[in-house]
Amino acid sequence: MLSFRDYRAPLVGGISMDKDCPHLIPDENWNCEDCGAPIPMPELPPNYEPNLGNVMEICKLIDETRAVFDSLIKANTDPKNPQLPRLRMVGGQMLRLPHKMVCKGMIGPSFVKAKAAGYRGTQDRWVEMVLEDDIATLTSPPVV
Repeated sequence: MLSFRDYRAPLVGGISMDKDCPHLIPDENWNCEDCGAPIPMPELPPNYEPNLGNVMEICKLIDETRAVFDSLIKANTDPKNPQLPRLRMVGGQMLRLPHKMVCKGMIGPSFVKAKAAGYRGTQDRWVEMVLEDDIATLTSPPVV
């Protein structure tokens, strides 16, 4: 039986790690950690400058959107049991809409602004970044 970390196990294409190393992990000298073969440096154009967009504006937008989401989550919380979302009448049924579902409808305008500022991720990743309230951005107020 093969264990999870058995690198001698054949890969999907029938290629064994012993025969053909993919050179995935370089060491400090850009040699493969598994087989020791030198890994070529990636070639970039001479005037290459990465474009990350307007990072400060994206961080500010995350903080603003997070503040809106916090107010939505507070309004969606059940006053009798703060662990649960509020009961709502939806289509003739009483349902508890998860906080993420309530916030999902508000993410569109924020995502469009982020794309205009140079954000290159997906809308799902944008929602996750906004809802990650324990991660401070560059423009977040300091936590004391």
